Amino acid sequence: NMIILVGPVGAGKSVQAQKLVKRLDMQWISTGEMLRSSQDPRIQAKLHSGELLDDQDVQEVLETAIKDVESRKDIVMDGFPRRVSQAEWLSGKLPEWERELEFVVHIKVDESEAKERMSLRGRHDDSDDAIKQRNQEYVNQVLPMVDHYREARVLVEVNGIGTVEEVADRIQEAIGR
Repeated sequence: NMIILVGPVGAGKSVQAQKLVKRLDMQWISTGEMLRSSQDPRIQAKLHSGELLDDQDVQEVLETAIKDVESRKDIVMDGFPRRVSQAEWLSGKLPEWERELEFVVHIKVDESEAKERMSLRGRHDDSDDAIKQRNQEYVNQVLPMVDHYREARVLVEVNGIGTVEEVADRIQEAIGR
């Protein structure tokens, strides 16, 4: 099975994904991590130039990663899908991978909290402009996808404010594990 974590930039998706992996013995797949560590020179060139990767690039890398996961292991995914078209692609692929989308967990944090967290993590790609752009993407692309998953009845929403442990407990409660 598969669980997807979504939320605004600075919601703590990766931290929570890693918590789930430890607590429930799942496999973490982060498209950001995967792309940064990709051996494909074309993808590396795009990343270095700041060019946005298209769906095809991301989907190829993702497909390879998912096929490498042991079939008995559940997957927790963060960073993909990011819009409805990607969600639809994923839905079409799941039967082929013999996997089912169990839950989409929407971690909700308000903008001031998210900004505070961003300033603490200090990643080099967290410039004000980059953050603005990612927030815009969240509103324009991710939120319509959240609605798409709400209609598909796989969405659970979790308050992302609190300690890492508190949020992790809420997520576990929401997915009933």
